[in-house]
Amino acid sequence: MQEIYFYLKTINEFLNTLMFKLIQTQMHLKKNDIVSRFEPYFEGFQHLVFPNNCLQCFYELSRFEKYICAFCWDKLQRTYFESYETASSMDQLFWGRIELKVTFALYFFEKEKPIQDILHALKYQFKAPLGRHFGRIMGETMESFKLIL
Repeated sequence: MQEIYFYLKTINEFLNTLMFKLIQTQMHLKKNDIVSRFEPYFEGFQHLVFPNNCLQCFYELSRFEKYICAFCWDKLQRTYFESYETASSMDQLFWGRIELKVTFALYFFEKEKPIQDILHALKYQFKAPLGRHFGRIMGETMESFKLIL
């Protein structure tokens, strides 16, 4: 069973690398009316050949989901540090070490949860679009609570 899992993981990594190169090439092409007209069909074909799977449970993602499915998304434990009136535990972690105005984290790290797979994909699988996606979410959260100084 572990051999099958290993082979599936290897094939998944290969397809992810291939998809990354394909998207990189696509970004360098100049878009015109013809290309933009066929873009939804191209995206559908990409999804057919290289289906997007959840980083945690490996189920196929819907067209409107990115990187993790709705079920795994619900497993992420938010910190809600942005709504704290007093110093958070993360702020206290740095007290006396360096001078900081504010610290911020969207999610608590938990082993065997989707956040571990997200961080693993960012660190070891070079998933830059994933980092931009969560960076956008973090930026929107910080901006909505006026945390950007």
